[in-house]
Amino acid sequence: MDTFFKAHFSARPTLQVFIAEFEKELIRRHELEAQAELDTTYTKPTLKTASPIEKQAAEIYTRAVFDRFQEEFMQSIGYRYDQIKSGVVSKYSVARHDGDEETFIVSFDASKKRANCSCNKFEFAGILCGHILTIFIIFDLRVLPEEYILNRWTRNAKSSTVVDERAQESTILRYNDILGDATKCAEKASMSVEVYKVAKEALQKAFAEIAAAEKNVSRGAQRDAININEESTIDDNLNDMSLYIPPHV
Repeated sequence: MDTFFKAHFSARPTLQVFIAEFEKELIRRHELEAQAELDTTYTKPTLKTASPIEKQAAEIYTRAVFDRFQEEFMQSIGYRYDQIKSGVVSKYSVARHDGDEETFIVSFDASKKRANCSCNKFEFAGILCGHILTIFIIFDLRVLPEEYILNRWTRNAKSSTVVDERAQESTILRYNDILGDATKCAEKASMSVEVYKVAKEALQKAFAEIAAAEKNVSRGAQRDAININEESTIDDNLNDMSLYIPPHV
């Protein structure tokens, strides 16, 4: 919110100006989220290692979140560690190999596969830091423990209901949402002639229904624009050729 205020206002705005700008910003952010969702669905991230952890993260995280995770994962390769306490819960000091003096403490319970770091990145950002990933690697963990995979960062986190509600606010959101569904249908239809014929028929039927709906919406708008008196019906006014109805743009 602080960034939003600095970017849009140099002085205290009126309430009307603030609301208008805030609504524009919400729509812009929703559009960015829609684009990010398309990237997650239709593009595959490039893996930089053969690690099963990186592969798992690429499969479960959204594209944007995976990029952030991958950055932490690659940094973990450049960390050095020293054990400072052994026992049921062991502790390690973790720092960069390049001489960075900043050191973080990672506590790790091997029996429960639980870890926490003094940097508190997971607590604040919901993504594991490179310090903890370093310890996971040395203990040869093949997958991320479930408790470190927050549902809100996964590919399946956003429900279709939320998308549909937001799509009512923006032309771009509506376009991207429909385009995503159409692309999925095209991918399926291209696999065989039989499926192609079914998809083609369904598409033609859907297009006819869309055209009919568009016509009804246009007709309803025309009716609303006509000043109807008590002695005439809506249809009478629509059929009156003397009335001027602005062309649809």
